[in-house]
Amino acid sequence: MSEATLERLRSLAMARGIPIVSQSCARFLEQMVKLSRIDVLVEAGSAIGYSALRVALHTPDLKIVGYEKQAKLAEEATLHAGQFKVADRVRFVAQPAESAALPLPEGPIGGLFIDAAKASYLNIFETFEPYLAPGAFVLADNASFKGLDPERAAPRHRRLIERMQQFNERLLARPGYDVARYDIGDGLLLAIKVED
Repeated sequence: MSEATLERLRSLAMARGIPIVSQSCARFLEQMVKLSRIDVLVEAGSAIGYSALRVALHTPDLKIVGYEKQAKLAEEATLHAGQFKVADRVRFVAQPAESAALPLPEGPIGGLFIDAAKASYLNIFETFEPYLAPGAFVLADNASFKGLDPERAAPRHRRLIERMQQFNERLLARPGYDVARYDIGDGLLLAIKVED
């Protein structure tokens, strides 16, 4: 499949109001996967599969397990994996990532990409952390969610912002990780596991 097919999938998601990663975030994720030379990527919050499929098309040996809590979206992502001819190495699971059955049959996790419900980021990280391979990366989208200022945010966003702040602070203070923030999209937080 081509970049044009990926762009159609992106446009379809946007037209339906399905949240997907920005193109700059997707490119950053692709580069992390390529530079890290990982074998297994876990995606928390797959929606219709856009980012996982984009990465899969650019890294032909990579296995991807995507978690999507909305069953209809996970089914659609699975259909797209078949259309993109990557269903043999990309699978989507219709459940929240934090309730994943671990360890994964695909092997140790080399990368964890989190783009799910903002309130669940810390739980997702803590679920998968024991299964991260040495040198694995964790990439979290929306790390600067709504500017991370609960006082200036709309009341409906305050709790989510507080949860994202908690996630950021916990990862930044976590021993055994080299952590950096990037001003890409709504903010990316990248953590590299430097010790086992």
